[in-house]
Amino acid sequence: MQTHLSLFALLLAPAAASPTQPGGHAGLLNTATEVFRFPNQTMLENVKLLPGGHLLITTLSSADVFTVDPEAKMPTAEKKLAGLLGDGVLAGIAPLGRGLYAISGGTLEPVPGNFSIYVVEVAGAEAEVILIDTVPLPDGGVANGLVALPKRPHVVLGADSFAGSILRIDTRTKEVTTVLSDDALGHGNFTDLPIGVNGLLIRDGYLFFTNSRLGTFSKVRIDDEGHPVGSPRIIAVLPGHGATRAFDDFGMDREGNAYLAAQPSSLVKITPSGQLTTVLGEGGTVTLDRPTAVALGRGAKEAYVVTLGGQVVRVGIN
Repeated sequence: MQTHLSLFALLLAPAAASPTQPGGHAGLLNTATEVFRFPNQTMLENVKLLPGGHLLITTLSSADVFTVDPEAKMPTAEKKLAGLLGDGVLAGIAPLGRGLYAISGGTLEPVPGNFSIYVVEVAGAEAEVILIDTVPLPDGGVANGLVALPKRPHVVLGADSFAGSILRIDTRTKEVTTVLSDDALGHGNFTDLPIGVNGLLIRDGYLFFTNSRLGTFSKVRIDDEGHPVGSPRIIAVLPGHGATRAFDDFGMDREGNAYLAAQPSSLVKITPSGQLTTVLGEGGTVTLDRPTAVALGRGAKEAYVVTLGGQVVRVGIN
């Protein structure tokens, strides 16, 4: 059974083409290339670009960590850490600095829980991945999206998508606390997609976040310790949002433009003022099969998008 796995993956089976796309359509002709496709409909969940150019990827299909070199003549998926937590799934990734990364993972059956933060080291030209430490989350807490505090990189914030809250996790002391619970983080008591806060990113003193069920992209000011200062503010809303049209994870360029994975098949751009346009959607050079996460390439001229259909797609964005 994959009931909660499907919920965590936005409750979507392989989606048929949608006749409409969110926002404007000016970017539909952006160049896109499928760099690699995992076999057997491997459900990719998150992606980060490593300093050496490899992509670090987690999956909902297993508890394995993969890397893909998108610049290779014939890219392959290299399994770098197998069965990190046994019978479970992996979700968010957050760079901690000095070659360390936090990866969240746990079980989704019979109910979501038993999640931990796994601290791994990524080393060498071949991006070998080594497990360093584990921080269990108490009381059935779930961490979907992850982001490290800029001035306290050993501390990460985690999106508890089911509880509608932000967790603060110190990977050194292993202290876990809830720093924010708000209606803006919840799923509005919808039962068709009970997933609220999802992707996280920190920029210029603000925590930016998506809410999958509410279809919102928002921000809230935080202090250096990750505690909120004030209330969340909505920047943009995904048109037609619902159980089958939802935001997932995202990246951001130097100008503050966010590039978001939008179910069922789009990459969208949201400017700091809240203008939303489609970068890639139906009718583009590649059809995204339920995109889940975005990592911006060097120079922010391209984005790498991973999908529940096992795709790794390079998209020109500038």
